[in-house]
Amino acid sequence: MRLPAFGRALLEGRLAGEHPERAWVIYGSDWSRRPPGTAVVCIASDWLSGDTDWWPLAGLPVHIVDRGGSKLLELAAEVAEVAAPVVVHRPCAEWTASPVRAQEDIAELAWAAREATPEGFRWPAWWSDAREADYRARRAAYFAALAEDIGSEAA
Repeated sequence: MRLPAFGRALLEGRLAGEHPERAWVIYGSDWSRRPPGTAVVCIASDWLSGDTDWWPLAGLPVHIVDRGGSKLLELAAEVAEVAAPVVVHRPCAEWTASPVRAQEDIAELAWAAREATPEGFRWPAWWSDAREADYRARRAAYFAALAEDIGSEAA
């Protein structure tokens, strides 16, 4: 397994005690527009599941930006094994004449992608009951900690 592009710098910073508030994953062939001053890693559009070491993103909220990769949801699901919440940003032309970006949590995308079968609902191949439970627990813990931090700052 290998680190994503720019992942080594993020990992070294984290090992030195620098923990960003969030990280961005740029997925596709256009890495030119990266958010300045933030933790960013990039993944080429030919990404293959199981090839990437996502540990630099562990425990962070992650935003994944679609720049033309064909396995966006599979990639987001793999990132969701170590990070939470994971928000996917993808092009969306609904309700407007100009391009906008839709932002959705990976768990909500997985829920919407379930397939009805005679036995009940089935997750898409990139999600499972175990992944759902683990991710939702980590996401809930993140938001609980955030609420506690906000509450202590307000006091």
